Amino acid sequence: MCNSLSHLAIVLDGNGRWATLRDLPRRDGHNQGRLVLCKIIEATCRLKIPYLTLFTSSPKNLQRKPQESNNLVQLIKDFVKIDLKELEKLPCRIRPMGEFDLLNDKELAEELNRLREADIEADKPLINLAIAYSGSYDIAQSIISSYRKNNLSILEDRHSICNEIFHHSYLFPSPPVDLCIRPGKEKRLSDFCIWHLSYAELAFSDTLWPDFTEKELLEIIQEYQKRDRRFGKEG
Repeated sequence: MCNSLSHLAIVLDGNGRWATLRDLPRRDGHNQGRLVLCKIIEATCRLKIPYLTLFTSSPKNLQRKPQESNNLVQLIKDFVKIDLKELEKLPCRIRPMGEFDLLNDKELAEELNRLREADIEADKPLINLAIAYSGSYDIAQSIISSYRKNNLSILEDRHSICNEIFHHSYLFPSPPVDLCIRPGKEKRLSDFCIWHLSYAELAFSDTLWPDFTEKELLEIIQEYQKRDRRFGKEG
């Protein structure tokens, strides 16, 4: 058996703990995680994975102590100002998604919105960068948007309504996630793409994100390709 991999999702977890274990400032862990983020994006482009979604931060992350929250916002600013220029050379399209107003940085929010609204080149892999993102809020805003724009009736069949709401989610036009990887030792979803992960295969790793490598990524993908995916059907 060899499962195809159209949409890969990764939770970037463990930056702070990586720094703490080394008696380093937590911002050093975030900066190291940023370097790994760029390397993994490059790797998935080489692998020609059509869709990649990376969970960089949630609203809860931005409610940490002011210094930690400020470090996260600065990390995002550095990524946008520095790393994106290099990543734009790759055969991919990077699109931020999330509640950018929660960053409390008007200039950064405007730039992220500009990048989000840019045209998507259909022939290039799409990389969704989840920033201040909440899966439960994504569902709520999808329902509100679809009802406002299409005046959906509660009498319509459930499949049509679900399909219409899915088309208004932040991840659209990305398909449902096939495989979600969470490094960092934790074994939970943390409100990440909870609708899009409904039938995804999950892989957890004890490796903290700043130590995550392309080699481990390939090993997890190879293990995923051997799994028996039944999507709720009888095995």
